[in-house]
Amino acid sequence: MKIVKSEAPGQFFVVGMDVAKDQRLNLTERGMLLTLLSLPPDWDFTVEGMTKILPDGRDRII
Repeated sequence: MKIVKSEAPGQFFVVGMDVAKDQRLNLTERGMLLTLLSLPPDWDFTVEGMTKILPDGRDRII
């Protein structure tokens, strides 16, 4: 799996097609991966931090 994050303005990242086609990852897991990648390195990567930005609720996150 290859993921490349840019430090350029307008931030973006490139995720290989293998992520989209990885049958070990369900739709929720793929969405969580993209969400985590979109956050800055100093983000609060805890369940509590994630509940602040995701509408799914604590039980869905863990």
